Amino acid sequence: MTRLSKLLNRFRNRKRFTLMPKQFHEKLVPVRLEFVYDERGFGELSLMDGENCLDRYRCRTGSINTKGKLVNALKPINYIILDKSVNTCEFSMYVTIGHGWKIRLYIDLGVKGTKRTRLLIHPDGGEKINNGTRGCIGIQATDAISFRHELDKCIDDYGRLPVMVRKA
Repeated sequence: MTRLSKLLNRFRNRKRFTLMPKQFHEKLVPVRLEFVYDERGFGELSLMDGENCLDRYRCRTGSINTKGKLVNALKPINYIILDKSVNTCEFSMYVTIGHGWKIRLYIDLGVKGTKRTRLLIHPDGGEKINNGTRGCIGIQATDAISFRHELDKCIDDYGRLPVMVRKA
């Protein structure tokens, strides 16, 4: 077992730890996700191949407080996905009642500016619950199933997927 795979196993076994070493960014992955959101937290998550957009998904981060300001939005930094999606029964992550999924976002060790852990991409709970997330990326329910299949296919093909997050 190489030093890098031992390090990966150590990090994967820690449930609340989401920082990943810089070595994972050194190998180039031809596809990436780009999430661009506006001042209200709404945006698009694009699956990119170089400069070409392969697909777009409507999504949201954070929520609006009583003063009309965006709070708890995902920080505009670079992340990476290393694992395929997993099923969940958590209420806010449903595509349909009782059926949901989530994917963990890992933060690059060299990035400063966030103390959050357990950052995820997941469905935003459907039409009646679509009230935002607490720092995650919430995919609208109509796009959630196709996005999950595309993402899992990318992880199967490349083993990881960079995620670039920025404000519009």
